[in-house]
Amino acid sequence: MKVRWKRWTRRVLALAAALVLIVFIVFEAGIAEKWLRDAVVSRIERSTGARAEIGGFHLHAWRLRIEIDDLTLHGTEAASQPALFHADRVNITIRIISFFGRQISLDELIVERPQVAVGIDSHGMSNLPTPKGTAGKNPWRATLFELRIGQLALRDGSVLYNDRRTPLAVDGRNFNFALHYDAPAAGADSYIGNLSGEQVKLSAGKDVPFRFDVSSKFLLHRDSFEADELIIKALHSELNLSAELPTFARSDWDLKYRGRLSLADVRTIFRAPTTPYGDADFSGHARYTAPLGVAGAGTEGEWTGGGYYSSRDIRMPYQYFHEKDMETSGNFEIAHKHLVVPNVHVLALGGTVDGRLDMDFKGLAFRTETRLRGVSLAELFRS
Repeated sequence: MKVRWKRWTRRVLALAAALVLIVFIVFEAGIAEKWLRDAVVSRIERSTGARAEIGGFHLHAWRLRIEIDDLTLHGTEAASQPALFHADRVNITIRIISFFGRQISLDELIVERPQVAVGIDSHGMSNLPTPKGTAGKNPWRATLFELRIGQLALRDGSVLYNDRRTPLAVDGRNFNFALHYDAPAAGADSYIGNLSGEQVKLSAGKDVPFRFDVSSKFLLHRDSFEADELIIKALHSELNLSAELPTFARSDWDLKYRGRLSLADVRTIFRAPTTPYGDADFSGHARYTAPLGVAGAGTEGEWTGGGYYSSRDIRMPYQYFHEKDMETSGNFEIAHKHLVVPNVHVLALGGTVDGRLDMDFKGLAFRTETRLRGVSLAELFRS
């Protein structure tokens, strides 16, 4: 009995050693790397409909790390136009959540010099491709991908929208990004997305880089875009926004918003130490009308909008005016680079201030017509 048991033990150990040797040869010979490279290209093309190209592919199996050089995705743009997406280098570190359930997440995703190029023609059609397998009269729905990313970094990139280029540099953690494709039997196809991230950082110009949490639900059609819910929480402030771009042919945006702004955050982000302390609640609507031209190509568009605001617990930080516990509220209208608050109301110095405020955005020149009631001289001198 012992002899048989020892014989089986030797066979199992020999089989295990052979398997380890085969796996080692497969990885060292580059067989697994080539297979995985082809699988990645195939999955990208099948899910997005784009034509994918990879310059270099390096698999570090023992560290669960993948390095991709010169990743390019071609949409429906002409050969003379910039590709839909290009990145000089993509570094991916994988974490296995469940081996038997085939569940993985990305511990780290670092993209060096990502370049996104979206072109819109005069009919409002873009260069976004259509996922493969959508042809036919039957409805077709698919989940293109569901990503969980522990740490995300997009470094030294840009987004080109027709002829307008915007810098792209982002990093954050705990990202969740799901994108679904819906092609109904009758009606236009669309992409449905959900995105969330924590401690996201953007930096621009001289302003202090700050981190914020973000979550969004959006709907991308062939010729239009809707963001049903965009929530941004930064420091002590919060913004809830919905946006609609009815047609890509013109960059005319319709926005609805509400939120709370901490003036202390303004002091920090914009390096403005003379900003008063306090909180402001606001809500309203806005519209951006692009200048004439394809997809808003031109010099400058125009913002219009209106809403309501209320601020409380305002404290002035100035040496010769340090009144506190001030309150203010009113409606506002914006048009032609001009702000109007027709019903300014202020509680301060033991009394009230009511009137109208007009301000031009250029030069911040303003004029007020106010009525003072019940202001205490004692409070005025004390402040």
